[in-house]
Amino acid sequence: MFRTILATALVLPISCWAQDAGVYVGGSFGWAKHRDACDTFGTVQSCDDSDRTWKLFLGYQANRHLSAELGYADLGRTSITATSQTSLGGIGTTDTRTKANAWELVSVGSLPVVGGLSLLGRAGVYRSDVKKETENTGFPSFVPRSQEARAHNYGLTAGLGAKYQIARGFAVRLEFQRYFGVGDDDAGIAEKDIDTLSAGLLYRF
Repeated sequence: MFRTILATALVLPISCWAQDAGVYVGGSFGWAKHRDACDTFGTVQSCDDSDRTWKLFLGYQANRHLSAELGYADLGRTSITATSQTSLGGIGTTDTRTKANAWELVSVGSLPVVGGLSLLGRAGVYRSDVKKETENTGFPSFVPRSQEARAHNYGLTAGLGAKYQIARGFAVRLEFQRYFGVGDDDAGIAEKDIDTLSAGLLYRF
């Protein structure tokens, strides 16, 4: 009898642990803010540092507390118009548009709270691709009319959120995530943090 009880006590947690494991896919949609994007030379006439963001991800849930995810995120774009005095005493206008996206590999920790509700925490690394386009008007001829720069960089990302299991295999998530230092100062694209707030749906096979 004792051996039976002991075997059951050992096998049951392992069985439950295995039931939590599995592959899942999902996507999210929300809003991104490029922090400090409006800090520039000259007088800023207009600045839009927020945009829509979306993400697709593939994950593996090792157990009820830990998962690993590979994702691709569109981090939106910014648009800035600024004026500055030229070397000839006139006023020049610079229009700058920046677009960012990133691949990320993160670990996701989950803490069940009550029912199907769990708190989430994530941390990992990303590789970004940032494109910057600049249009200059009103400047002397030796100032390029248009310029383009591109940067790739690696950095850290982290976030917090919550997940709710709505049906067998399906769950919804609400998350805040920050990408630290996106860009490359040496490539002419100022490094800045990008914050995202998103809602998503995932399905576990």
